Amino acid sequence: MFLTLRGSELKRQIKINTDAGAFFSSLNVKGIKKLLITRPIKLLEESFENIVYPIRLKREINSAENQKLAELRDWLLPMLMNGQVKVS
Repeated sequence: MFLTLRGSELKRQIKINTDAGAFFSSLNVKGIKKLLITRPIKLLEESFENIVYPIRLKREINSAENQKLAELRDWLLPMLMNGQVKVS
């Protein structure tokens, strides 16, 4: 579903169904109802999810690790610069 919502076809449909206002453009309720979303058969969805889920899980784990490493860097870097900590 996520990949469908990010796909070029749906973006094209949203662009067509967007109303232009005085200040900004928006997709109203009527426009949302006009969007056509195709859905594959359940077996294909499940096969796709079985392939993609481990990849998505790994990305989430890597993202959390990157956040922890960035916090550690931000904590250690000032001490390295001040000479409070030395790397052997």
